Amino acid sequence: MLNKSLSGIGWVTGFSLAQLVANVLLTMILARLLSPEEFGSYALCLVIISFLQIFAQMGTGAAVIQAQDANNEFLSSGLSITLIASITVTILTVIAVLLYDLTIYAPTPDGPNIHLYTGIMALALPVITLAEYLQSLLNKRLLFKVPAGVNFVCYISGFVVPSLFLAMYGKGVLALILAYVIQHTLRAIMLLATLRDRPSLSLNAADTRRILRYGIGFSIAKIGNAGALQADNIIVASTLGNAALGIYSRSYQIIMSPVSLFAVAVDRVLFPVISIRQTQVAALKKMFLSTNCLIFMSFLPISMILFEYRHQLVNLVFGRSWAAASDPFGILALALPFRASYRLSDIVARARGYVYRRAVAQWFYAASIVVLGLVGSIWDVAGVALGVTLAVAVNWSMMTILTMRSLKIGTLELIYSLRPAAFTLSVCYLMIVIICLSGNQVMPFNTSMVVGSYCSFISALLVMFTATSTLRTLRVWVRFYRAARHGS
Repeated sequence: MLNKSLSGIGWVTGFSLAQLVANVLLTMILARLLSPEEFGSYALCLVIISFLQIFAQMGTGAAVIQAQDANNEFLSSGLSITLIASITVTILTVIAVLLYDLTIYAPTPDGPNIHLYTGIMALALPVITLAEYLQSLLNKRLLFKVPAGVNFVCYISGFVVPSLFLAMYGKGVLALILAYVIQHTLRAIMLLATLRDRPSLSLNAADTRRILRYGIGFSIAKIGNAGALQADNIIVASTLGNAALGIYSRSYQIIMSPVSLFAVAVDRVLFPVISIRQTQVAALKKMFLSTNCLIFMSFLPISMILFEYRHQLVNLVFGRSWAAASDPFGILALALPFRASYRLSDIVARARGYVYRRAVAQWFYAASIVVLGLVGSIWDVAGVALGVTLAVAVNWSMMTILTMRSLKIGTLELIYSLRPAAFTLSVCYLMIVIICLSGNQVMPFNTSMVVGSYCSFISALLVMFTATSTLRTLRVWVRFYRAARHGS
């Protein structure tokens, strides 16, 4: 069973990495077929749909995973709530779009029909929420390989291929809109076909109240989090225009790819496992400290490299016409370690049932994004990126404090656990400085030999130190998974 669990983690990470690579390649191609305005229109539609999706899901998937004693009747109630909520939200959205189009909307030449695009995407809400709920059921059973494979196949066949085909035939933003609907429809069908012991459609009063009690708190927090994640897009669109939003959203998408890879793999796997052992504080504390250290060890060097070489990377990925994205790209990269770390704290808070405390933190995070983003918009897109980065640091502080109180972790204990990450950052910074100096001036032969020997020595220490910390974290997770699988 342990080997099966670790294999599942490997499959999730592998498929997520493959999807990340495919996403980067797709962005490189589409950036040459679609304009920044069209990317901005699609990003604005995603902002609206992300909010609607929260009301359509009602936190049922998270409630099912977090419940330690969920029986088939409980799962059936969750499925019924999911379908009722999603269909209701879809109908209301379509009605609102039609009323807006008939009474308020004033068409302009070549203007984007955001409301119509949103209506098309809203038609996919029932299948999106159904797919998310089915994946939650599989994850609760600690089955990760199948949904990870389904997600990858649906992304390639349902989004990549249709979007490229439609974009090449000049469909503009509709290429992305229709591909989005196709991807999620295909995903729901495939997950439904692979799930065994499907729950039926029924509602139990006690189970419904229990699901809604957790789900409403989860949804309140998610609204705050969605507000935080989308407020910067709204600020850029309203103050700087759709072209600026296209530049910002593409920079954000690429810079978030490493965090998305981590979030998908970790959230899908850790949340069900931590929920099983949510009452075992000592084990959770050890897991959190070791995993948090590994996060900073991984993402601090990545963020520094992305910031230092932002101009070259933007030119490579997007092309020379997207040079304005370089500074936002580099500034957003500085927030990567904090984004990844607060995702871990968020998982612990959800698994421990602290949904309402988490909600307070997420709403404060959203307010920070709005205030700092508006102030930053004075200095164009790069200013918004700086405001968002500062707000991410604030949210990381709040979520880390919540986790420290939940797991009884002292401040000095947390700082002490991050020693390997501080070492990794120092060595990475030294390497970048040496590379920059070598590129700007010709060093004497003897000096080059000394610097090279020193770098080799430090690199060897870094590898050993990093490997030791990684193996220590892996051992913690092996014990954690073994206990979760055996229900202890």
